[in-house]
Amino acid sequence: MPHWKSLQDDPGSATPSSTTTVLRLSIGTSSLQPSSIPTSKAVGLEPATSMRIRTFSAPRASTSCCAPAHPVSTPAPRISKTRSMTALRDGRTDYRTGPVRTWVRMEGRRTALGGGDNQPENPTENPEMPPNNRRSAGSIVLALAAVDLMVAPATTLRVPGDYGTIQPALAAAFAGDTVLVAPGTYSGSGNNTLDFLGKDLVLLGEGGAAATKIECGGAPHGIALSSGETRAAVIEGFTVRGADNRDAGGGIVLTFQASPTIRGCVVEHNRTDFYGAGFYVASGASPLIENCIIRDNMADGRAGRGGGILCSSSEAEIVHCLIERNFAHLSGGGIHCWSASPTLRGCVIRSNEADIRAGGVYCKVESSPLLENCVIQDNQSALGGASYCYVNCTPTFVNCVITGNRATETAGGIFCHVTSQPTLTNCILWDDEPGEIVLSGAEPIVRYCNIEGGWSGEGNIDADPRFVSYRGFDLLLAPASPCVDVGDPTLEDAIYDSDPRWPAFYTNAARSDIGAYGGPRNGIWVEDLGF
Repeated sequence: MPHWKSLQDDPGSATPSSTTTVLRLSIGTSSLQPSSIPTSKAVGLEPATSMRIRTFSAPRASTSCCAPAHPVSTPAPRISKTRSMTALRDGRTDYRTGPVRTWVRMEGRRTALGGGDNQPENPTENPEMPPNNRRSAGSIVLALAAVDLMVAPATTLRVPGDYGTIQPALAAAFAGDTVLVAPGTYSGSGNNTLDFLGKDLVLLGEGGAAATKIECGGAPHGIALSSGETRAAVIEGFTVRGADNRDAGGGIVLTFQASPTIRGCVVEHNRTDFYGAGFYVASGASPLIENCIIRDNMADGRAGRGGGILCSSSEAEIVHCLIERNFAHLSGGGIHCWSASPTLRGCVIRSNEADIRAGGVYCKVESSPLLENCVIQDNQSALGGASYCYVNCTPTFVNCVITGNRATETAGGIFCHVTSQPTLTNCILWDDEPGEIVLSGAEPIVRYCNIEGGWSGEGNIDADPRFVSYRGFDLLLAPASPCVDVGDPTLEDAIYDSDPRWPAFYTNAARSDIGAYGGPRNGIWVEDLGF
């Protein structure tokens, strides 16, 4: 069996840099056979990480009878082959030949071959023989072959500088590497249905989403990850547009635990016959989607659900995103939750449409989304203009504004159907037609909310919220609004009079305000407004 040893434990070897980890294999053969290369599991390589593999060989050397078996100076071995090892999420090991970008000096190594009274029963179990060992007549072999496995520093691969298209760069990259894409529009083969192949890479659009565009041109997807990538995998600064799929998923598809961070992207003008025209997030995926715009996507087939986003059996985190002007034929023009529990914070969901249910947010079959400091505005459908809750769903709305939504049949605001129980705290429901909350076999929990037409419950009020606009933000509260300082008394606004970032002209005590710009997370809007 080959023997694996950390280079740091080898006093006769060079010390690697702080960014490089080395494992060494010494084997008694002059050529490295494929069967001698271990699996990533055998060397403890974490999933979605890579190692560089280098094969070295050195000439034979001999000593006289009974020479002490201590380290002997030998020429440095020759580099004979380079490979890479990547631990895939499904337990397989992926090997590729290719250049090694970082090198660690390696001295000649001894393998314990030959006889001797004190020879270990299995000499490869101890490649460093003790100094007092005496060997019988014969030869010793010095570093016939050795392998270094290195976790090398991250590298930047450039498109189109190093690679003409994006996918070959992703395939060549190791975990931790960055694929930097220059400004431009990228289309055709190699530039759509992009896949990280289970590696935690950074895919960065130089110049941001306005400058760097993935034009799908009718391909099913722009980006599709399905190999358990973690949030250390990053997609940032791209516009993804023009996907067209007759099956599920359009612009960006994340399945089978793929959970990257997607930041500063625009996902627009994608369509699907079925689910998730903008984003399709399913099968245990839990991505972080932040500071993105998801707009003008269409799930317009007969089974169309989730025009902007569809989450199924997943727990996405969606922060500071604009979800607007998306369409679904059946349900969830903005976002469709199907046995899913996404978290949305500081998001605006507006001007989305569904023909049947939930222009804004649809919750189906034991979904429990959390929406904090969100605005759900000007959405439209037949049932539940803002939101529709169906079958054992328990969504939670905290410090949200639901306003201006319309339904052609019933519930311009929220429609609660069949044993669903939404919880609303510190929310404003105003100017939704017809009706703010409509029940059908369900009973919501409503506390410290301002609801047009009134609603029974602790701390609820019915008063004009006195919305104002400022610096491009709508639905702020005027200083004299009845919603200021009347929210849940157990909650405080994160930023108020005592904070230097709070505007001096706006008197506001610690008790939480009702609405999207109050409560424990209200600091996000103060920062956005430039205070």
